[in-house]
Amino acid sequence: MYENFLRAIEAEGLISPDSIIADGKKHRFDSDGLGDKNGEYVFYSDEPLSGYFKCYKSGIYSTWSKDYSDSTPEERDRKHKIIAERKARREEEDTKKQVAVKKQVAELWSKAAPVDSKHPYLTKKQIKSYGLRIDEKSKRILIPIKNKNAETINLQSISTQGVKLFQKEAHVSGGFLPI
Repeated sequence: MYENFLRAIEAEGLISPDSIIADGKKHRFDSDGLGDKNGEYVFYSDEPLSGYFKCYKSGIYSTWSKDYSDSTPEERDRKHKIIAERKARREEEDTKKQVAVKKQVAELWSKAAPVDSKHPYLTKKQIKSYGLRIDEKSKRILIPIKNKNAETINLQSISTQGVKLFQKEAHVSGGFLPI
């Protein structure tokens, strides 16, 4: 059932996931074979069989629908309507998640302490802290990622070994740290 969807992913030059979870939810996968889950897909198993996939690293984004080109205009209109409804529901869920994540990010930031300029990562990179904070529990440096309205939309954390992570489910694109 999912083979054509997997082939569509591969046709874009990406490495497809080993299997597809057809639940209409976002799933991450290693789209370039380098071990990072920089690909994402959503697949719906009910009619019309459809989904999308993207690679955050390359910027590839594509939608897929079974037998779309063989459909009559009426069937295509019906499929378009169902797919549009799915997309609207997904965007509404994403908005709710973003509100919750933004609150979580603000809470993490407010509980963090100013970082000591002798933190191993800062010392190794020979940089100042520029007002960054540290999660006392994990000893990870926290970097606020701002949007153009100066709102903190995400936190990047950096371990003493230099491993960098962003807050899961939070926005990254368009974000920056003003210095």
